[in-house]
Amino acid sequence: MSIVVLVVAAAVSVACPAHMLWQMRRGRRPTCASATPSEDDVASLRRRQRDLEARIAELSDEHHSHAPTTRG
Repeated sequence: MSIVVLVVAAAVSVACPAHMLWQMRRGRRPTCASATPSEDDVASLRRRQRDLEARIAELSDEHHSHAPTTRG
């Protein structure tokens, strides 16, 4: 029984750092627990969304202004 506990403990001690390294390499936070968003994060995300919406509208307007009006 103690061998099983030892094997499980060894597997966990290797799996956690491996998981953290994998998450860091993928550009994510290296924690197992999910982070709760703070007010600053939410405000930042809303600001980013408004910026992206403005950029999409700008690109959409440029696309429509260059589109041919008649077919030849």
